[in-house]
Amino acid sequence: MTNTDSHYDVLGVSEDASQEEIKTSFFDLVREHPPEQDPDAYQRLREAYDVLSDPVSRREYDTMARHGDEIESLQEEAGELLYQDQPDPKAAIKKLKRATVLGPDIGLLRNMLGEAYLMDEKAEKALEQFDEAVDLNPDNDAHHLNRGYALRELERFDKAKRTFRNVWKNEKGNYAPARGLASVLAAQKQFNDAHEVLDEAIWADGKLDFEDFFCYYDKLQYYAFQGDKETLEEELETVSELPETLEDRRYAAFMLASVSDNLRQEGAFLISHRFLKAAHEIDDGSLELEESVQKSKELRDLEEDIDSILESENIHPAIKQASAVMYNMYSGYIDQNEYEEKMDELGESIYEGLDVEPHHKELVHSAKKVRKKFDKIYDLNKEMYDEIIDAPSPRFETVECSHCGEEYIVEKTSYDWTECPHCGGRTDSSGNATQGSSGEGCFVATAVYGDYEHPDVRRLRFFRDKTLRHFALGRTFITWYYRYGPDLADHVRDNSFLKQSTRWALEQFVKRWLR
Repeated sequence: MTNTDSHYDVLGVSEDASQEEIKTSFFDLVREHPPEQDPDAYQRLREAYDVLSDPVSRREYDTMARHGDEIESLQEEAGELLYQDQPDPKAAIKKLKRATVLGPDIGLLRNMLGEAYLMDEKAEKALEQFDEAVDLNPDNDAHHLNRGYALRELERFDKAKRTFRNVWKNEKGNYAPARGLASVLAAQKQFNDAHEVLDEAIWADGKLDFEDFFCYYDKLQYYAFQGDKETLEEELETVSELPETLEDRRYAAFMLASVSDNLRQEGAFLISHRFLKAAHEIDDGSLELEESVQKSKELRDLEEDIDSILESENIHPAIKQASAVMYNMYSGYIDQNEYEEKMDELGESIYEGLDVEPHHKELVHSAKKVRKKFDKIYDLNKEMYDEIIDAPSPRFETVECSHCGEEYIVEKTSYDWTECPHCGGRTDSSGNATQGSSGEGCFVATAVYGDYEHPDVRRLRFFRDKTLRHFALGRTFITWYYRYGPDLADHVRDNSFLKQSTRWALEQFVKRWLR
């Protein structure tokens, strides 16, 4: 019996020996080499028997004996492709498929190929490989767990939960199936149930230590997805105290930094900064987080500034929107193209507003406030804010129609009166209705009654201003009337019959509807 002998040579049987022949030979040889007298020989006999007495391990052993070097080489190359900084699952799949051709009965190869398919987002093919791995070696929990994750990706949630529960019930102290089960519940937005599962796994051994950090990491991720910042802050204190050894601290720092990154992507920069700062305090410098902490602090400060700007009642809406767009660009929410598109649209609106009073004054005041109180937002685009602040005096101003109340824009020069584009009414430079406008007596009514202040004429004016102007059809009629009313009035005034009949009609209208 030498170190180069195969397991078959050690047991003294042929490669096609039956299971009964292998068992008989083993026990016969143990009598010759009892463990008390010849422990080394016994150990070799025991190892050979353990491998060859199990059909699964025997198949794998036979395969490795024939193609072992090539399979190991393919497996190693695939592992490097899968676990490098930028994984290449497609290339790994090609090598693993070749390996499974050489060793179709090796469950570990099937499992690894399934993992590569999962990384390549081919969950259905991954599940096929994990099923094969489970059939080849049903006692390997890793195969079952990976099968559960493939089912989760395929959204076969009930089967995935059963798979994880079956593994977990046999070993309550194993947090891996608990994490898998919690991940399925979280995928279904059942976060409370996911936290209960993780808490049960954490306290399965009755104590809180670094072994529980992985479950805590999942809990933190779920609280982040839920947007539960208050609980995140509470749990951060607990998690920060779990690491004991240097390696624990390094790993904990890496995980906390990962949570921080997820929070940053969700826009929760304040709590993200606290997680990154905690990671920096735990780490021994191996992750080089100093620069990241500084960047995180900038994002946190920006978040506070933009919240204040958006909540302010004294900042013009266009300045709020522009500030938010710049913030989103800096924070990574939008890309350069989307940023430029939005800023072009907002810029056009802002510069149009700057040419009209009182918008000019409001925009300039808002830009000055950002420069003075929110310097970090101001620094994102100083040129824009300064251009607004230094904008020339506006050429136009808004006027409120004294008749219909609508605002309209007029050139900012001296004028006697302006005409409202909405109702056709005229307003003088002091904001009062003028003669010849919709503010004067009704043309026809004044002509037939002969008195601008006649009670019926006043009622007709009141009806025009308080009723007709509030409806589109009414405003259309008013516009038409003030265009043709003067001519109609002249015609009525010169025809006594028409004057009397028109007055009678107006009196009936006023009597029935306006008194």
